[in-house]
Amino acid sequence: MELRDIFFIGIYLDTCKISTFKDADSPFYTKYPSFQPLKKNLEKLSKQTDTIQDIDKIVDNIFEAMVFEDSSLLEEKYNKMKESLIKQVPIWQDRIERELSDIRVVKLFDDTTINPEKLSMGAKSFFDEKIWNLMKDIEKEDLDDGCRCISLQAWTPASMITMRAVESVLRTYYQNITKKDSKGKVWGTILDELKSANLTDKIIIGYLDYLREIRNKLQHPDARFGQFEAEAIFHQAIYIIDFLYK
Repeated sequence: MELRDIFFIGIYLDTCKISTFKDADSPFYTKYPSFQPLKKNLEKLSKQTDTIQDIDKIVDNIFEAMVFEDSSLLEEKYNKMKESLIKQVPIWQDRIERELSDIRVVKLFDDTTINPEKLSMGAKSFFDEKIWNLMKDIEKEDLDDGCRCISLQAWTPASMITMRAVESVLRTYYQNITKKDSKGKVWGTILDELKSANLTDKIIIGYLDYLREIRNKLQHPDARFGQFEAEAIFHQAIYIIDFLYK
């Protein structure tokens, strides 16, 4: 659920209140409440089944009168709806307010060198679709977690989970290049084998060795990384992952 959904719940609920007022010459007056839009937004919540059922009953009664084109019956149904809403709207409002009060809203951090809109969309937005489809699910999930951590200013967790994704991609790359299983091999050993066999450009080996040192620092129990380091690691991870999968 988005914040604007909550805003519109309030708007549509107000139309239910207004519909119980006496007719008046006002641009804000509405005879028929916005039942369907209200119901649609309430379905995005988890504890509004009773309210939705109440709305369905009222709508069914009004629709029945409209189908038979009985103006007197429609007016009678409408008056009963008004009487019902006078009692029900406060109950609906209380239910909605109690559920919404349990929702904790967090504003995502956007003062970052990384595109905040892409961060909110997830790691997929940083890769070509062909590259993304080659990646393992756990790599995608780790990078998505990295995006969320940066958006929430959790710099050290962002760095740790992003580097875990890099290591996983390196192991996949190693297996594809050497046709060997990477199980039991540490990052340094993998790089040594790639270097000795001239299977990877030395500049890339050096870059991966630099990332290995960062990963080792993150494994220290007292390691704490700030915004600058976390953002730099994320940028570097996107670059090297894209390169290794190409």
